[in-house]
Amino acid sequence: NALDGKVELLTSQRTKAEEEGRKLRAALNEAREAYLQFALDMRKQADAITAEYASKANDQAIKDEVAARSAADGREYAFGPSPAFQAAVRKLDSLEDAVLSETIELERDGKVLRASVCVNEGKPHSMLVDSGASTVLVPLRLAEEFDVVPTDYDQKVTCVLANGSEVQGTAKKLRSVRVGKFTVENVECVVLGAEATEAELLLGMSFLGKFEFKLDPDAGTLQMSRIEQ
Repeated sequence: NALDGKVELLTSQRTKAEEEGRKLRAALNEAREAYLQFALDMRKQADAITAEYASKANDQAIKDEVAARSAADGREYAFGPSPAFQAAVRKLDSLEDAVLSETIELERDGKVLRASVCVNEGKPHSMLVDSGASTVLVPLRLAEEFDVVPTDYDQKVTCVLANGSEVQGTAKKLRSVRVGKFTVENVECVVLGAEATEAELLLGMSFLGKFEFKLDPDAGTLQMSRIEQ
C-alpha cells in the first residue's frame, strides 16, 4: 500500500510537471514569435524608408532645396538617411542575425514533429509538420479565428486523414502563414468538417512546397530556403 501510494504521488507530480512544462513552452513560444514578428515588421519599415530616400534622391526640387540651404548656411548638406537611422538599421541587421534562421526548431511530440506557426499574423499555433499532405488542414473550431469560415459557395473536397479515415472539408485560402522568418500569402487550405472532432492543425505542401526544405526527424529541425523564381 505504501509503494502504491508513492507511485500514485509520483504519477500525479509527473502529470503536474508535464502540464507546467507545456504552459511554460507555450508562453516561451508566444514571446519568441512576437519577437520574430517585431524584427520582420521593423525590416519592412526600414526597407520602405530606404526605398523612399532612394526614390527622392534625384528629385530636382529636393536638390534645389539642399543647395539653397547649403548656400545660406555656408556648409555642405546632403540628402539621405540620417546617422541615427543608419545606426538603427545596423542594429536591426544584428538583431536579424541573432533571431532569423534558415533552420526551424521543431517540437517533438511522440512520433510526430510540430512547428510553431502564425496564421494571418495572429498568435502562434502548434502544427503537425507533414510533407506527405498536399495542403494545410484546419479544424473547424479554428475557422473563425483564421477567417476561413466555410460557406455554401465554397468548393467541397474529401480529405484522407493520417489514420485513413475520410472526412469532408471546404477549400479556402489563408491570408498568410509564417514559420520562423518565412511567410507565404494566400495559402490554400482545407477546413475540415465538424465530424473531424479530433483533427489537428497540419502544415502541408501548400505552404512547404513554396520552399526548398529538409525535414530532419533525428535533429528535430526543418531547414528551409526560398525557391528561386
